[in-house]
Amino acid sequence: MHTTTGLVRLGLVVYFGCAGRRVGFGGVGSGHPRSKVGPRYIAEDSPRLWTPQPSSDRSRGRAMAPAPSKPTKPFHPTAPYYDQSTFTGRLRHMISMTDPRLLFTSKAELSRCSSLLAAHAAGDRRATAAELWRARTVLESCTHPTTGETIFPLFRMGAIAPMNIPIVAAMLQTPPTAVGATIFWHWFNQSYNTACNVANAGGEGSSKKELLVAYAIAVTASCSIAFAAGRVVASGANWAASLRPLIPFGSVAGANGANLFFSRSGELRNGTPVLDEDRQERGKSRIAGRLAVAQTALSRGCLVPAAAVLLPPASLWALSAAGILPPHPAAKQLALLSSIYLSVSAAVPAAIALFPQDMAFPAEDLEPEFQGLKRADGRPVRVLSANKGL
Repeated sequence: MHTTTGLVRLGLVVYFGCAGRRVGFGGVGSGHPRSKVGPRYIAEDSPRLWTPQPSSDRSRGRAMAPAPSKPTKPFHPTAPYYDQSTFTGRLRHMISMTDPRLLFTSKAELSRCSSLLAAHAAGDRRATAAELWRARTVLESCTHPTTGETIFPLFRMGAIAPMNIPIVAAMLQTPPTAVGATIFWHWFNQSYNTACNVANAGGEGSSKKELLVAYAIAVTASCSIAFAAGRVVASGANWAASLRPLIPFGSVAGANGANLFFSRSGELRNGTPVLDEDRQERGKSRIAGRLAVAQTALSRGCLVPAAAVLLPPASLWALSAAGILPPHPAAKQLALLSSIYLSVSAAVPAAIALFPQDMAFPAEDLEPEFQGLKRADGRPVRVLSANKGL
């Protein structure tokens, strides 16, 4: 009993400790993972300048990231806070975007942040840089990057880790021979993934028909792989039993690959837009499109599901082998849930930050039509860039 109580306390400390360390400031700019353009900061119907209040009143009851311990850099309305050319900068940006505390941001707080940024754009300089960066983080985490509409809390990026706790736990603990439960949880997982993708997608987005087809492909692939692998395990072969921990990973990774291939097949066939140093589009490159899809497939298609469904069982096995994991079922369940949360919390930001959002290509590495181009001032175009997408 004392062991279980201690583990419960440890789990709570780990959970809230991780949330407390998720401090940072996001930026749209060219490095934003959801869109190539900034969010629309919409002021209230009756514009008014924001009036500073005492700090205790401004922060009371609001889901805002605490001020940084070091001096805050000057505010910029579009450039990212962290250096997006380094993995560390991209990782810190994504950690700030997936802060679970932002799920509790109220409509009033979103309106205040929007008004604060609108007032700054209109010339009001009474807000501090830290307050402006906080406002950007809140809006970019909680609103659609193109339309500015509020995203339903469970579909925000900060909800990915908490929502995956029951989903991954159910997929890991459901016997592969339980066909109905296996299909349900893989359907639920793909449905949730699709909802998050739609809610956070930047740009013009896909048509309803394309979204439905991509969703159907993902669900069919996930359930089919899980069902087929479950039948193999149920055959009773000794070698087949070792496949059981890999079934959730294979199902999710296969579904992600099928979904990605369909939804971005246009980039593979026709290429993705590339921009010169002046941010002027110069056409579409198939070489850039293939690399963008390949990097996305590796980061989100393989690394995220690997961390989510392979690391938790491996962690429990290591704890058990070391004699640290108590035999009580409640303790094992708590350890599993904590491991899932920590794995997903670390995997999603790290996977998205693995590759720069803006891919840079020397002109000579792309197709011949991109070589020998001239900029507006007559200088040669030496480097072209493309948005990797999600």
